[in-house]
Amino acid sequence: MSGYDLDTFFPLKGTCFHCGRDLRHKTLDAITERFAAGEAVSSLAVEFKVPAQAIELVIGRNMGAPLGKGLALAPKAKSVSA
Repeated sequence: MSGYDLDTFFPLKGTCFHCGRDLRHKTLDAITERFAAGEAVSSLAVEFKVPAQAIELVIGRNMGAPLGKGLALAPKAKSVSA
């Protein structure tokens, strides 16, 4: 998926008056924070009504620390056999 795909699934919403970025950053930040807290990609995809690949794209892009913010390593998937 490319940046064009990000725009397709998460369209621009206008300027955020707090930081000057596009307002969609709040949605993208929420996805990243919830994933970091352990929520599954599939459940995020259902809630945000996008394919799982779109959620993975957001997670991958936000791991690069926008505006100096960083996240801990993504949690490991829980084993079904354990």
